This record gives sequence, C-alpha cells and structure tokens, in this order.
Amino acid sequence: MAPGRSLGPEDIRAEPISEQEAPTHCVEEEAEAEGSLAVAQGLRPSWAPRPGSDPQQGPCHGAPLPLSLLVQAQVLALALAQGALPAFLPCEFQAPNYINCEWLFLTSVPHFSASSPRGNITKLSLSCNRIRHLHNADFAHLPSLRSLNLKWNCPPSSLSIMHWACHMTIEPRTFLAVPTLEELNLSYNNITTVPALPPALRNLSLSRTNILVIDATSFRGLHALTNLYMDGNCYYQNPCGRAVQVAPGALLSLHNLTHLSLKYNNLTAVPRGLPPGLQTLLLSYNRIVSLGPADLANFTALRVLDVGGNCRRCDHARNPCVECPPGFPKLHPDTFRNLSHLDGLVLSDSSLSSLDTRWFRGLGNLSVLDLSENFLYDCIQNTTAFQGLRKLRKLNLSFNYHKGVSYAHMNLAPSFGRLRALEVLDMTGIFFRELSENTLRPLARLPVLKTLKLQMNFINRAQLSIFQAYPRLCQVDLSNNRISGPLGSNASTWEADAGEASRRPSGHLAPDPRDTPSSEDFMLNCKNLSFTLDLSRNNLVTIEPEMFAGLSRLQCLRLSYNSISQVNGSQFVLLTSLQVLDLSYNKLDLYHGRSFTELPCLRALDLSYNSQAFTMQGMGHNFSFVDQLPGLRYLSLAHNAIHSRVSPELRSASLRALDFSGNALNRMWNEGDLYLRFFQGLSQLVSLDLSRNHLHAILPRNLGYLPRSLQQLRLQDNYLAFFNWSSLTLLPRLESLDLAGNQLKALTNGSLPADSRLQRLDVSRNRINFVALGFFAPATQLQELNLSHNALRTLDPSWFGARVAAALKVLDERDWLPGKTLFENLWASVYSSRKTLFVLAHTDHVSGLLRASFLLAQQRLLEDRKDVVVLAILSPDAHRSRYVRLRQRLCRRSVLLWPQQPSGQSSFWAQLGVALTRDNHHFYNRNFCRGPTTAE
Repeated sequence: MAPGRSLGPEDIRAEPISEQEAPTHCVEEEAEAEGSLAVAQGLRPSWAPRPGSDPQQGPCHGAPLPLSLLVQAQVLALALAQGALPAFLPCEFQAPNYINCEWLFLTSVPHFSASSPRGNITKLSLSCNRIRHLHNADFAHLPSLRSLNLKWNCPPSSLSIMHWACHMTIEPRTFLAVPTLEELNLSYNNITTVPALPPALRNLSLSRTNILVIDATSFRGLHALTNLYMDGNCYYQNPCGRAVQVAPGALLSLHNLTHLSLKYNNLTAVPRGLPPGLQTLLLSYNRIVSLGPADLANFTALRVLDVGGNCRRCDHARNPCVECPPGFPKLHPDTFRNLSHLDGLVLSDSSLSSLDTRWFRGLGNLSVLDLSENFLYDCIQNTTAFQGLRKLRKLNLSFNYHKGVSYAHMNLAPSFGRLRALEVLDMTGIFFRELSENTLRPLARLPVLKTLKLQMNFINRAQLSIFQAYPRLCQVDLSNNRISGPLGSNASTWEADAGEASRRPSGHLAPDPRDTPSSEDFMLNCKNLSFTLDLSRNNLVTIEPEMFAGLSRLQCLRLSYNSISQVNGSQFVLLTSLQVLDLSYNKLDLYHGRSFTELPCLRALDLSYNSQAFTMQGMGHNFSFVDQLPGLRYLSLAHNAIHSRVSPELRSASLRALDFSGNALNRMWNEGDLYLRFFQGLSQLVSLDLSRNHLHAILPRNLGYLPRSLQQLRLQDNYLAFFNWSSLTLLPRLESLDLAGNQLKALTNGSLPADSRLQRLDVSRNRINFVALGFFAPATQLQELNLSHNALRTLDPSWFGARVAAALKVLDERDWLPGKTLFENLWASVYSSRKTLFVLAHTDHVSGLLRASFLLAQQRLLEDRKDVVVLAILSPDAHRSRYVRLRQRLCRRSVLLWPQQPSGQSSFWAQLGVALTRDNHHFYNRNFCRGPTTAE
C-alpha cells in the first residue's frame, strides 16, 4: 500500500510476505549488463516509449506503440520549430506537476534546467534507478516538492536479485532542503538510520531497509507525520539475526500518527509507548506469541489491528515458517476490551484452536474479522463467540481444517445466526464432505448475506436447493470440490476417497496452476449479475434437472473443468433466469439440435475446450441451436479442434461476439464451398476471433463471406505469409485487425485502403523486414500500430524522409521572410537556431540546400566558436564518411546512428533529445581536443 492512503478494514489481510509485494519490474534492471548502462542512462525523452509501458506491471515487450517513429519525429520537429524542448529530460512530465524518472538507470538525481518550470513540480518519482548517494543540493531546486519516491535504488543485498552489495548514503540536509515535502518513500534501500527529515512530512515509508533501531531521536520534530510504514526490516528475505528494536516511547512524540505498520520485523512484543491516537496498527508476522491488556490498553481510537502470523501453523505455509511453540499463543480474555472503535481485526495464522467469547466483548463496531489458517474446525460448530458481533460484515474462516481429516458432516454453530450484518463468509478449506440444509442452517436468518465461499472442501454431495432460502445471496463458490450430483444420488464409483485425498500435502490446497484467466473481456461479466453459482472443478459427469431445484433466480452458472458430456435441451429447464453459462473444459457432445433452448434468457455461452467429441472420427455436431437462442450475444467455441462434420453454417440474428480460435478453419475452408459461408449468417456479429486456426492464406472470397457488420477481427498465431490488404474493403466497418504471430515478411503489396475505418492494426511477432513507402498513408483513421518483434533492421530511409522531413521542413521556413533570397533566409534560420540537425540517408551526394546549410553551421563554429551541428545517420553506409568518422572521434554524442533494431529506437530518441538540448562543448573527447573555446 502506498504511503498516504488511509488503511481501512477492507484492506486488512494476513498473508505471508511474497515476491508480489516487491517491485519485480525494478529487480530486473540488475540483470542488465553494465556495458549497456552508459547508453541508456538518463537519455530518454518524454515522448519516447518507456521501457515497460505499464508502470504497474513492469516490462511489457509486446505493448503496442501508436505509430511511435512517425509521431515521435513529428513531435520533436514541432517542438524544435516552436523553439522549445521538453523541460525535464531525461524524465517524463506527467500532469499535474508530476515528473516521472523511473527506470532510467540514473546514478544521480537529475538537476533540471533553471529555465524549466521546476518551481511547479509537486511530485517526483526516482524509483527503480541506481542512485547510491543523495546530496544536500539534490532537491533544493524544487521549492514546491510535496511527494518524493526513491524506492528501490540501492536495495539490501539479500533483496537484490544479483545479491550486489550496496549502501545508500544521505547527506544531513538532503531532505531538510525541501521544507514542503509531505510524502517520502525510501523503501528497498540499504540505509541503517533514519535521515533528517522536514517537519512537514506526513507519510513516510522505510520498509525493507536495514534500519534496526528506533529511538527517541529517530523521528524528532515530525509532528505532522500521520503514516509510518517500516515493514520487512528483519525477516527471512532480509535477515538481520535479531529483532528490530523500538525503544519505549520512541514514537510517542508523533502526536498525529494514525497509521503504523511494523510487519515482518521479528518483534517479540508490542512496542511500548506508541501514540494513543493510532487508528491502524499492523504487527503481523513477527514473533509476538502473547498478548495482554497492557499491550493494547491505550489504543482507544484504533480501527484496524493486524496481529496475524505471529504464532503460525506451518503445515499450510508457503514460505519459511517457525512453528508456534507448545502452549501458545496466549491471549488474555481482556486483550481487546478497550478497542471499542475497532473495525477490523486479523488473528489469522495464529494456531488458535478455540475462541474465547470474552475476546470480543466491547467490539460492537467490528465489521471485518479474519480467523483464517487456524485450528477452529471443531470450534465453529459450537462457539458462542460471535453472538455479540452485530456489525460484522466479513468473516474469514478459511483453512481451519484438521490435519489429515475430512468430516462427513459439518454444522455451523447457532451463534452464526446472530451475525445480522454479515455479507461475506469464507469457509474455504475446512474439509467436510456433505453440504445439506443443516450445514448452513443458522445463515438462513441473515438478511444481507451476499457471498458464500465453500471451495476446496472435498464436498461430494450437495443440496443446492438450500440457497433458495437466501434471497440476497449474490455469489456461492463451490469450485474445487468433488460434487458428482445432488444430495441423495450415488457418488460415482471412480471417485477418490475424500479422507484419503485430505491427507495430500498442503501444496494441493493451492489453485490449480493450469487455471487460465477467464475471458471476461469477451464474455458477459458475472460480477454485474445478481446471483452466481460456481461449480467448476468438480466431478460432474451428467446434469440432472433436479440438481437446480429452487434456483430459478440464478443468472450465472460456472460448470467448467468437469466431465459433462451430454446437453439435450432439458437439463437446465429450471434455470429460467440464467444469462451466463460456462461449460468450458468439459467433454461435450453437441449432437442435439435443441441444446440450451430451455434457457430463454441466455446471453453468453462458453463452450471452449471441449475438443474430445470433435476429434472423434465419424461423430457429427449440430450448431442449429445457436439460431434458436434469440437473446444470445456472446458465444465461445474456441479450442475445440473443429474441422468437419459440423453444421455448414452458423445462424443468429442476435450474436455480437464469436470466439472461434483454436480450431481448424483451414481444413473447413479447404472443403470446397461447404463451409465457405460458415459465418455469413451471423448478421449482427461485431467481433470475430479466428486466431490459431492453422490458416496459411485468407482469400478475398473468405473475407467476402464474413459478416459485413464486423468491427474487430483477430487472426493471431496463424501461418499467414501474405495478406491482400485491398480486400479489407469487403469489411467496410472494420476498426481493429490483429495479425500478430503470423509469417508476414513485408508490408509491400499495395497499401491500406483509403476509405478504411481501421483504427488499430497489430502486425507484431511476424517476420517483417521491410515496410513500403506510403503503406500506411491512406489509412487516415489509424491510431494504433504495433510492429514490435519483427525483423526490421532499419526503416527505409525514404520512409523516414517522407514523413519526418515533411515535419522538419517547418524548421527551414519558420522564420523566413518574404522578399529575401533563399540564402539570406537560410543564413538567418541557421544563426537563430540553438542547434542544426542534419538527417542523412547517405553522404556521397547531398542537395545544394543541405550543403549550404552545413557550410553555414560550420561558419558559426569559426565565427562564434559555437558548434551547433547534430548528425542523424539513417544508413549504415553513411557513417563510413571520413568526416562522420572524424566527428564521431571528436564529438561522439553529436553523431547519432539510427538503430538497426526497433528495440533501440527509444534510446535513439533519448540521445537525440540530449544532443539538442546540451551544448556540444560538453561532448568533446578531451583526449583529442578541448572543443571550441572563446578567443582571447
């Protein structure tokens, strides 16, 4: 959680620390070769594509870049024409008043020009760089700075992926020079003491550092501080061999402190003398095995308390774990008695085997309680501890199983019926084999219960009709169980014994690693529907209508990852309100022509990954049911290996999106005209996915028989070596075309149609080594183009010249006056410019205008002692010129070579930005000359 955000009861959790909490996109920088750092360091302009387009997810190598080369060149030209360049190079300016310097391999804090509007900067991020030393003057030139992020610059060696030794030094007045600073993040840096900080500071993060001692001087004068995060300074990934020491009263002077996090610090007791105004206190995953009234007595304002993971049950741990000592934990009956304002309490992973009713006395405002990963399997059947928690909204009881045992029955204690405000109950992983009316009887009286989680319990018989008694219930999750039919039916003979299965290692309690992301971008989102039942990953072979008795209001049903084989138009007859049905990853045989027609409200149907029946020789499949579903909008037939013996045509007047990826359309279209019109009857289709269909060619007649209503067409990962671009006129409404992952070698045959509505084109992951001049020019509505991961070594210089020179022409004419000769205007233009940029495709023959411009630029060197020449060399042959080689030797950074790989473009634009903003005098090689100097 970012410093500065108030932590509420919704945020409390008690998970062991994982790599997900570390900024992995920063860790990756350490694997870069040292030799490449000089090129990349601090040289990326604000208009260049950033390494890793999504700052939240790290590098995203396939991210589409919107016409990056052309747009960047035009923006650069326009900026030069207006006499202005981005003010905060090499960083990015992101409104309002935010400067992003992340991932630039910086080794020092950049000092922005005095001419830039640096006085307006309020937020600066320098995270994920290599800044080891901070100096007194580093931030003094930013008088309005309020937020500063220095996270992950010099991590402790144990947190570094390469285990490099690093120690960050901070001069005494580094932060005192910024009196306006309110938020500072120094996490993931090897610092051992708290630096001197300005009194206006409100949010401070010092997590994953090597600060092991906190005393009365550590935060002296920080009377405005409200949020302090100091997690993970001593734990298995950042070991210190002892506990972090917080001296009694060390934080008492922080009168405004409301949020304090000290997780993963090997603490053995609650620090004494903490500020009484604390509202959030996070102490999870330390070594605090005893709690008494004195530990929390003064925290009358506390709203969130997390003390989970201090006395762990290690049979379920996913990281290094120390077993709770015998006879512990010890919680005094009055431990929480004075916390009358408490909203959220975490006692997870604490080896609790019983609940003392007195623990919850006085907690009348508690709304979130986490008791997961304990030993409460017996307790929850007879406890009275919950009867006073009338405002409790969320209760987590997951993984309170008995080691090596699954119960035949499990009935919740009557006291659950007192939880009148309960909305979410998590009973995952308690291990009981039968779900009946008695199991959850006390919950039937709860008026606002919305979510019930019962997955991973080895349930083999379930009476689903019990949920009709819960009128407000929105979601029931029974996935990852062993349900084979309704309660009362015989379990299948091949079902594994639940008791034996419950003795599996704890690793089997995690979600199946084969689980693939749901296609929520394609299918209707069940989160917006009123009632969802998840029965995925069970042992269902057949569907019996009585299984869904009493569930007429069900709107979304998930049955994926079962072994269902038959659907005949009668099994779901009781589900009169069902809108979404997921039958992916089953063994369906679509033989019956009236399948699913008993579902009058069905809008989305997922039949993907049911390939078994389609690969059986001689078996036919009937898709006529599609035309009998008048409300169907979304259909997935993906990854079924469909190739023959299916209905020759799909028909629907309602279908808007069809996923037909992962089939064998190549074989279907090779059967003469039999399947030529397979998609033509989908008159309202907007989105069609034909990816991974083994297509080697798409003829105009194939496109011509696709619905003319199409707006999005995906053809990813086929074998297309040729595409007839002019045939796009057959799809007049097409706005998005995805050809990624094919075998296209060049974009040469013709061009995109002039009247095309195409806005997005993805040709990444092909073998494209050439793009013809003007190929994209007619596509005036094209907004996004992805050419990444191709074989482009260099772009055709004429392509560069045609579009870039047109923009750079503004430079020549920006201040030319009518009535003056061309040479006079050229002279005035060169002499009034900060720099003169020459873009050269070759050096053996150049135009007279360019030659004259170059001679004038050289004249400035002789007359004014100003070297204003910057060369951009497009062709590898051009830099063989003797002059170019000499200039490279004398002033290397004023000669830029267009990269042969598209991946190097970002570095090129960065270097160009630097070359145009800094005096060439700084670039001269001092081994050969001192550069131009003023004559005495």
